[in-house]
Amino acid sequence: MSVTADVWSRVAGERVFFGHQSVGNNIIQGIRDMPPPAGAPPVQIVDLGSGQPPAGPVLLHRAIGTNGDPFSKIKSFQESVDSGVGSGVDVAAMKFCFWDIRAETDVKKVFAEYERTLTALEARHPSTRFVHVTVPLFAPDVDWRSNLRRLIGRPVPRTQDNARRQELSELIRARYAGREPVFDLARYEAASETEGGVPYMAAELTTDGGHLNPEGRRRLATAFLQTLAGLAPAHPTSGP
Repeated sequence: MSVTADVWSRVAGERVFFGHQSVGNNIIQGIRDMPPPAGAPPVQIVDLGSGQPPAGPVLLHRAIGTNGDPFSKIKSFQESVDSGVGSGVDVAAMKFCFWDIRAETDVKKVFAEYERTLTALEARHPSTRFVHVTVPLFAPDVDWRSNLRRLIGRPVPRTQDNARRQELSELIRARYAGREPVFDLARYEAASETEGGVPYMAAELTTDGGHLNPEGRRRLATAFLQTLAGLAPAHPTSGP
């Protein structure tokens, strides 16, 4: 996967808002690490924080909510968009964290709140395209306790967590894919093999099991830019 000058230029010409936490920071860093292709303008990246968004094309981003509380992520994203970001951006997206969705999470309740909130945001901000993002995964446990659990047929906690993450991602795909834009982060992260049908993050993309290493940052940043470029009209970089 690589970023072409056309993809880069399309994103550089848009106003985008991305609400996230740590894996989102990894993706933003992946974009920062990429030099613009020849002939393409830079992508202006601004951490929105508590300040006002600058004028012109920009990739705005902000930490939203509290890790481990998916409802706080939804509420914080809604507040960010309604506070003025929504009327001033072409594209907006929010991302859950892997810590938000665990074995004990009521996934259907989380999705119902997400769907209700995004439907309301779309109605209030009809000029903004909302991108739906699947849930980050975690790499497999390979310690002796987890291997023993597998050997004796006991549940492995990380597999149970990823099963719930996959459940939410499937609800997002079923509701939005083919009708509204989806950045399928989970599929870009996933290893080629599953454990009993449950996907895991590819081990080569991480150093701690969940966050992206340089290769992971490059892969996910490229996929994110390609998703955004697919929503944007062409923006000429020079001349009429």
